[in-house]
Amino acid sequence: CETPEECNNLKKIGIEAKIIPSFLEDIDEFPITYQLSATPHIWMCAHPQREREYGVDTLLRMAKKFPDYTFHIYGIFDWLEEEKPKNVLYHGQVPNEKLNQEIRQYQGSFRGNEHEGFSEVPIKTILLGGYPITKMKFEKIWNYQTEEELEEHLKKLKGLKQWNKDGYRFWRNRLNKFPWM
Repeated sequence: CETPEECNNLKKIGIEAKIIPSFLEDIDEFPITYQLSATPHIWMCAHPQREREYGVDTLLRMAKKFPDYTFHIYGIFDWLEEEKPKNVLYHGQVPNEKLNQEIRQYQGSFRGNEHEGFSEVPIKTILLGGYPITKMKFEKIWNYQTEEELEEHLKKLKGLKQWNKDGYRFWRNRLNKFPWM
């Protein structure tokens, strides 16, 4: 499995598991592309009818608080009938190759899920040298539990000149280390 939460859930039903985060793409296809931006770009993915689970509502609130940032939402075209902030772009479903190309220019990502495996959103962001922010706790990844903590992480993005060396080194050395290979 990929997370301590998954490991504990499996243990409760009598299955002993090892935690081995996986990535389904070629790690070498994700070069460091991080660049400082005075107007950071943050991306996320969501699924129709599961927007709250993925944190779209939280991201929309952050967009109103950070009008000079651009927030990209992949996987859906729109959500709710209310007026969306001008700094939010809905991309809908895009081919994976297009997504991978577009996110190379972004500084960070957002994942608002409270329970899941190790999502490819933070993995891709880390491999590109960026800064992911997740609701779930992962080593070397910015975590938030309150919107105030999320705001603090978003504020930090504006001044970061260096790519995420610590996160990159930590996760690049732990992905796909399957004991049967």
